[in-house]
Amino acid sequence: MTEETNATPAAAQAEQVNEVEPVETAESTTAEPQETETAEAEETTKKVPWFQKRINEVTREKYELQREAQALRDQMARSQAGEQPNQADEIQTLIQREAHRLTNERLFNDACNKVYATGKSEFKDFDATVGNLQMVGVGRDFLELATISDAGAKLLHHLGSNLDEAARIAKLPPKLMAREMTLLETKLSQKQTGTVSKAPPPIAPLSGGKGSFKDYSPNMSDADYAKWRQSQIKQRR
Repeated sequence: MTEETNATPAAAQAEQVNEVEPVETAESTTAEPQETETAEAEETTKKVPWFQKRINEVTREKYELQREAQALRDQMARSQAGEQPNQADEIQTLIQREAHRLTNERLFNDACNKVYATGKSEFKDFDATVGNLQMVGVGRDFLELATISDAGAKLLHHLGSNLDEAARIAKLPPKLMAREMTLLETKLSQKQTGTVSKAPPPIAPLSGGKGSFKDYSPNMSDADYAKWRQSQIKQRR
């Protein structure tokens, strides 16, 4: 009787082990598809161009701003008739401000798309060179000034291939940055036409068409510079 009693717990333990083992196998089997999905997601992320990532970010911001503007409209609609007039005016001002921001974001988005399409058609390595600009941390002013230019794709390709020059320009204040972009646009235009002059390049570009640095001057006041930027934005509408 003693031997039979001692054998019973051992047999029960063996049965428990056999029951647990399939669970471990299922976990290891489940982990393999998860690792595969993660690898595929990382591979997909690598294939997305840097420019497209920025466009996606701007698009997401645009819809967020649209929701905020709609919330402000709803708030104004719910306002009681007896509230003070200046409160309604403030809400209307906020709505107009958000609408202005939405317009600027849309124009910037369109400009980026246009420059990206042009760059892809002109340069086989456009994705790689423009992606290099991430290393120097170019900001919104840098990209806006590049994309308002008629030679936006050439500017970005050149700067993405010359990171020291790109880093130097990216650190400048907006007015000086615009001046350097103007000089670089002129330089690239002269190289293309083969009419390089020994004289210092003029501030205004050879082509003063829509979306160029026409009427820009490094000596303009902050107010004049703000007006110039607004005029460039309006030309893209």
